[in-house]
Amino acid sequence: VVQQLLFRDSPMIVARKNHPLAMQGSLTVDDCRSFPWIVSAEGTPIRRLWDELFHGGDVPAAPVECSSIMMIRELLLQNDFLALASKEQLSAELALDWLTILPLVGFSDVRPIGLTTRQDWFPSAVQKDFVRFLEGACSL
Repeated sequence: VVQQLLFRDSPMIVARKNHPLAMQGSLTVDDCRSFPWIVSAEGTPIRRLWDELFHGGDVPAAPVECSSIMMIRELLLQNDFLALASKEQLSAELALDWLTILPLVGFSDVRPIGLTTRQDWFPSAVQKDFVRFLEGACSL
């Protein structure tokens, strides 16, 4: 396979604007343990990051397993849930000040987002156009 880096993503801990933790300053992992979480499916990169975040301690309740950003947004807006999500995926909600990024002390992760193809792949004209579009959109 051939992998092509498109951009680097930094997942963040997000919550609704008026979440109790949003009113505090810098947070610790222990602060985040007492709230329910929306998590991604087992085996996904964002779920592995969540598992690492709480490794070696009590794991918070995670009653919702979901990867739909629209569902995550709605649950965050209506409840005290927390979630790990890409800042880019929730850029509109952050700009509208509906959601907020929680400042967790010492938390940072960067993951590569890219395109994976077979080495012997011969893309159709439409596929070539799509790849060019992706490359252009990701270079902005």
